[in-house]
Amino acid sequence: MTIDLGFAWLTLLGGREVSLIDVPGHERFIKNMLAGVGGINAVLLVIAADEAVMPQTREHLTTIDLLAIHMRLWC
Repeated sequence: MTIDLGFAWLTLLGGREVSLIDVPGHERFIKNMLAGVGGINAVLLVIAADEAVMPQTREHLTTIDLLAIHMRLWC
């Protein structure tokens, strides 16, 4: 489980740079999560195949929706 914000940077093949931010999802770390989501415009939500969608997953999706962050679904 992530407690603190994690940062990484990636340069795509075309030269475009992407910043990655790993934010905590647990309710006890909501302040840390909000500190990291201020400037994001895309989300990668990873769901464990052995556990499937959990109540927290729905909470994360609600938060993404409230922040008006564009999200595409891939399966």
